[in-house]
Amino acid sequence: KVLKTRKIREEEEAARRSKFTK
Repeated sequence: KVLKTRKIREEEEAARRSKFTK
């Protein structure tokens, strides 16, 4: 479903932002 893909993309973006901030 698109809703699941949007949630996964948001989680992936948050993890990448956390790695960049770390």
